[in-house]
This record gives sequence, structure tokens and C-alpha cells, in this order.
Amino acid sequence: MKKKKNNEPIVIDNRELMSTSLGTLDNKDNGLIIVVIVLILFMLCIVFLPNITALFNKEDMVSISTTEKKTNTNNEEEKVEEKDVYYDLSNELKVDIPNYTLSNFNVDKNNKRLTFTETFVKGDSSYLMKHNYYIELYNNELTFLGRVKITNKVITKEYNESLNISKSLEIGNIEKIVIKEISDNDIPSISIKENNNTYMITCSNDSETIKYYFNYKDDKYLLNNMIYIKDFNSNTSSYNDDLNTYNTLSTLLSNTDGVKITLSPTSKGFSYEAHISLDKVKDETLKKYFSESYYYTLNKEARIINFELTSLGYKCN
Repeated sequence: MKKKKNNEPIVIDNRELMSTSLGTLDNKDNGLIIVVIVLILFMLCIVFLPNITALFNKEDMVSISTTEKKTNTNNEEEKVEEKDVYYDLSNELKVDIPNYTLSNFNVDKNNKRLTFTETFVKGDSSYLMKHNYYIELYNNELTFLGRVKITNKVITKEYNESLNISKSLEIGNIEKIVIKEISDNDIPSISIKENNNTYMITCSNDSETIKYYFNYKDDKYLLNNMIYIKDFNSNTSSYNDDLNTYNTLSTLLSNTDGVKITLSPTSKGFSYEAHISLDKVKDETLKKYFSESYYYTLNKEARIINFELTSLGYKCN
């Protein structure tokens, strides 16, 4: 026989429920808030890390592109360098340079001169006084025959230029020209032999002799003084006027510091000789009485004088 189970009586407790504490959380120094903030920042870094990396990569790419662009620009500038323009020499030729038009070109073989007209158009009438323009001479095969320098002077209307081309005509026929500005920086250096502690260049043509004396400093030959000598022939129609002009100049500058002028009789006429000490003469005296292109100021470099005088038709050595 099976035994019956005794059912235990159910007891209901009508007392109020009491809260039970499982433990205590220390809230000292707001620790919980700090932990939450750190967790949030950490999660943000994880979420946005790919975007931040991409941003830095993009900046690097922009920097590299800019550099490449500059490099390309420089290369383009080098490619855009102006090339020489060869003009067929004729009386109909007209060439524009800043502020001026050059025209009426002609080669006078009898007098061995290149003649043309410089016409002021607009702008700065002293432009050719401040800039050095040259005309390079060529034959039809583009063989270089020589170079002449356009006179530095102020032109307000027109000026008829006449340049010595005797040396070029000895080489060949002048049939093409190139007109270009040449700065002092483009002129090559030269070497001058020392002679008794003196460095000198002598430039001359049929009637003139110019002696330039230099000091050597910092690998440069710097102009210190010069002597200009010109012979006048009594057979010329302007002889008496020339004699009076230079006699007057000699008297006028007889007591001027840095200048000594002498006139001497010769078998054909007279010789004019001007000694100029550039370290003593005043600039205003030089500009007023010695304005021709073969006069230079103190410390002008020998390479520039040699280049310009040769281009003017002088033989320099």
C-alpha cells in the first residue's frame, strides 16, 4: 500500500517587504562619470578613426599635388622662353619694342653703317636710356656677323640712328637681324692681363682711342679712371667748330676736380685728350659734359665696357 504524503500547511506572511542591500557602490570623486566619459571617447575614436586617417591622407595628397603643379609650372615657363626672331632686313621692315617703333632699315656699304629710325610711340621716352638693346647681324644662313648697340638716349619724337658695321661687313653680307635686350647679367666675364700693377683695356676706331683703367676686387675689374683721345683733321668742314668747342670745354673745366683736358697740334690738325679720374669727378659734371656712351661711372665692370664698346664698333684689347 502506498503511503499518503502529508501536505504542509501554507503560511502567508502579511508583513511589509523590506529592501535587501546586496552591496555598496563607492561614488567617491565622481568615479562613475569619469569612467563613462572615457568609454564614450574611446568609442568615438574607434568609430571615426577611418575618417581621420583618410583626412590626413587627403592633406598629404593635396600637398604633393601642389608641389607637382609648381614643378610643372616652372617647366612650362622654361618652355615659354622667348626665342630669337630673325627679321629679313629691308627698308619696309618695322619692329616694335617697348615705347618705340624701329623702321627704315638700311645697310650703307659705302660708309659701312647700319641706319634706321627710332620713333617714340607712347610711354616712357627715356626707356632706351635705361635699357640696353642690341641688333645682332646675320647672313641668310644665320651665320653670326656681329652685334651693334642701340644708342642710350632720350627720344621724344624721332631719332635717326647710324651704327658702325665695318667689322661685320668684312665677314659677310648682312641680310637678317635680331633685336633683343641684353642685361648686364647676361654679359660674359673677361680676363685682363696685369701690366705693372695696372689693369687696362684700350678701345679704338679710326679717330678715337679710349683707355680704361681698372682695380681688381672680388674677382671683378672695376673702372677707376679713363683717358679719351680724339684726332681732328683740318680737312673736314667742321674742323673750326670742333676746335672752338673743345677749346671752350678745356677752359670751362680747367679747375674741375678729376678732369684734365689738353689740346695738342698734330700734322693733320689737333688732338683732344681728356683724363678723367672717376673717383674724384662729380657725377653731375660727368653727366653734363661727358654724356657720350663711351663714358662710364666709377666701378663699372670691364666685361660690360668691353661688350658695349665692341658692339659700338670699337676694337678692344
